[in-house]
Amino acid sequence: MSTLLQLSREWRIEVLYEDPGLLAINKPSGLIAAPEGWSRTRRNLMLYLMEGIERRAYWAVSRGIRWIKNVHRIDADTSGVLLLAKNPATLDRMSALWERREVRKGYIALVEGTPHETKFQVERGIAPHPKRPGMMVLDDKLGKPAQTLVEVMEQFSRHALLRVKPITGRTHQIRIHLASLGLPIVSDPLYGSGRPAPMPRLGLHAERLRFEQPFTHKPVEIVAPWPEDLRKAVEALRKPSTR
Repeated sequence: MSTLLQLSREWRIEVLYEDPGLLAINKPSGLIAAPEGWSRTRRNLMLYLMEGIERRAYWAVSRGIRWIKNVHRIDADTSGVLLLAKNPATLDRMSALWERREVRKGYIALVEGTPHETKFQVERGIAPHPKRPGMMVLDDKLGKPAQTLVEVMEQFSRHALLRVKPITGRTHQIRIHLASLGLPIVSDPLYGSGRPAPMPRLGLHAERLRFEQPFTHKPVEIVAPWPEDLRKAVEALRKPSTR
């Protein structure tokens, strides 16, 4: 069975993990991880998947997949692990794990600035922006509680590479929490500085998920290799001439 899902001529998606009820993929930056009805744009991952099932694409037929839904979401410009359910029962069980915060998430973020500590946490409420749809704001009074753990992996002269663990899962949580500390993620069109960046798209990668498989109760850890643009950006920043 192929380890790639050929969704179109443009999009070939790497399979990271699979069992009878789950399929985890390494989502490229640029694909929207949203249900079909949300958008008819050709960048909609779920639309590609549903169309593939309907036209009996090889990746779907070879796996016996007749139904698929995203268990969670990551931003369109974020790359990395995206977990999909292959049947409603698995979706229900995994959704319950998410609600109980029993899924451990790990991200890699390339940010501007210099953190003051090597390890720290951010606890700030997050609410929709009152005037700008699609954006969020910090609001400790009316917003939903949000907690993010951060560890510095590498520090460069004007940038830092961070390992980030969101405890909650609010919209744009990592992006707005880091920006609030003067550490905006590079190339962030909503919360960034607008300054030239070492990579052209949002420097955020969903690197890993850890959870207990809800039917077998076996531990599962899924790791998404770094995409080439992130790897090259970090390598460039390590060079003395660009530090």
